[in-house]
Amino acid sequence: MNGLFELDLNHHLFFFLILLRISGIFFTVPIIGDSNVPPTVKIGLSILITIIIYSMIPKSGLNIVDMGVGAYLILCFK
Repeated sequence: MNGLFELDLNHHLFFFLILLRISGIFFTVPIIGDSNVPPTVKIGLSILITIIIYSMIPKSGLNIVDMGVGAYLILCFK
């Protein structure tokens, strides 16, 4: 089973990296990041776009767990 809901730590960490990048975009873009747009809409759009992007990216050779915590944190805050 190689799908979106597979219980593999590498896939969850990769999904979280994409979610961090997309949510950062949605919370800082002037039109969507405005205070008139509710945070639940921003979060929902971030998750939806992340699911779409995650399903399109090939995951072969994905090995985030062996990188270590420090390298993963650098990727998160890059």
